[in-house]
Amino acid sequence: MADEEPPEEPEDEEPMPDPTGTHNDGGLVWGSQIITIGGKTYVADDINVQFPIKEITRTNENDVEDGDVLIEGAFTGSATLQVLNSTTPVPPVAGAFTITSLNSVTLNCKVKEPGVKFGKGDEAKIPITFKKRHAVS
Repeated sequence: MADEEPPEEPEDEEPMPDPTGTHNDGGLVWGSQIITIGGKTYVADDINVQFPIKEITRTNENDVEDGDVLIEGAFTGSATLQVLNSTTPVPPVAGAFTITSLNSVTLNCKVKEPGVKFGKGDEAKIPITFKKRHAVS
């Protein structure tokens, strides 16, 4: 057999600099995100985004599935915002913001349901749910 050359490895992209006081060894995706809603800055923790799929299934005369269509829906999600001080406002309904998903994809969002959470022995939090913002100017 002739000697085959190994396949070329893709060049690594330039890594993002580590935030002050941290060192990311291995390209781990982690941490909170800074978001701005209505001109106010928040630290968003526990960001959870779902990408729903609507399924339409076709069946034959014996009710056996013989085809389907998957339709991507508008994403929804939730996050917990840190309360920076006693004057931190609860973000408004429909307040616009962006978050960054995997592969640096920007998701345009709007607040759906804001709230306030107080816990014994814990700091106050602002839980929000959000959904896709369709009209982006």
